[in-house]
Amino acid sequence: IRQNGSEIGRKKDDLPYVLLFCDSLREAVAKSCGVVAVLLVGCSRELAMAGSYRPVSRDQQFLLPVDMGEWLPDDHLAWFLIDVVAELDTSAFHADRVLGGRGRAAYDPDMMLALLLYAYANKVHASRSIERLCDSDVAFRVICGSDGPDHATIARFRAVHDQGFKALFASVLGLCRAHGMVRVGVVSIDGTKVLANASRGANRSEQWLLEQASKIVDEATAVDAQQDAEFGDAVGDELPAQLAGRSGRGARIRAALAEVDRQKQKAAADDDGVFPRAQGCHFPGVPAGGLRLGEDIV
Repeated sequence: IRQNGSEIGRKKDDLPYVLLFCDSLREAVAKSCGVVAVLLVGCSRELAMAGSYRPVSRDQQFLLPVDMGEWLPDDHLAWFLIDVVAELDTSAFHADRVLGGRGRAAYDPDMMLALLLYAYANKVHASRSIERLCDSDVAFRVICGSDGPDHATIARFRAVHDQGFKALFASVLGLCRAHGMVRVGVVSIDGTKVLANASRGANRSEQWLLEQASKIVDEATAVDAQQDAEFGDAVGDELPAQLAGRSGRGARIRAALAEVDRQKQKAAADDDGVFPRAQGCHFPGVPAGGLRLGEDIV
C-alpha cells in the first residue's frame, strides 16, 4: 500500500488484513481492499520500518571471488606507494631478515615499507592505530594483503631500520616533488620550492625533505613509547571481558543497559534535594539523614 510513492502498509502473504505503518487512510484502505486494516501500535522497529530502509545484510556471502585490485581506484595513493617501493632498492631492508627461524614467517619488508609510508603520509603515526586500520580500512588492507602485522612488529621494524627508513621516506617525498606534487597524503612538500631556488638548492632541498621525514618518524616513535607505557602489550581499545565475543552479547548488552538505568535512577533518588550531613559533623536540630530543601532547623 503506497501513499505519494511511500509505503504506508503491506498485505501479509494471503492473510485477510493489511499492516499499516500509520493510521492515515485506514478506513479507505479497508474499504478499497476489502480487508481489515490493522494499525501497528507498539510493534518492533524491524516490522514497522520493513518497507522504509535498504536491507543491511552482514551475513551475505560474496557471489564472486574477492579481487583486491577492484577495492581501490588505480590512482589511489596506496597503489602508488606500493609501485614506488617495488622500484626502489630495498635490499638493505631484506638483508637482516631471518630465514628458517622459529615461529611465523617474517613479513615482506617491501610491504612493511609501503604500509609505513602510507600511514605516515596520512598522519597515522601510532603503530597501534596502524594495526587497527589493517583490519578495518580498505587501503591498509590492500597494502598488507589482509594479513596485517601487530603493533609490536610495526614498531620493531621501524626501530631496526630507523635511519634507512627515514632516507627512503625522504627519497619518496623527493620523487613526488620532482613530479609537481605539493603534498603526499597530508604531508606538505611545497616548502621545498623555495629551497630549490636558493643557492645550493638541490642539497638544501634534499636535506629539508630528510628533516621532514625524520620529524614524522620521530613523532611516531614518541607516540609508540607513550602508548607502550599506557597500555603495555595491549592495543588499548579492547572490549572488557564481559562484552567480548558476539555470541550472546545482545543479552549482556541489555543487562548492562539495565544496570546503567538502575544507576541513573539511584543517582536521581540520591539527588532529590537532600543535603547530607557531613561525616563527623553534627549541628543541633539537623536530622541524621540531612536537611531537605524548605525544612527549618529546629
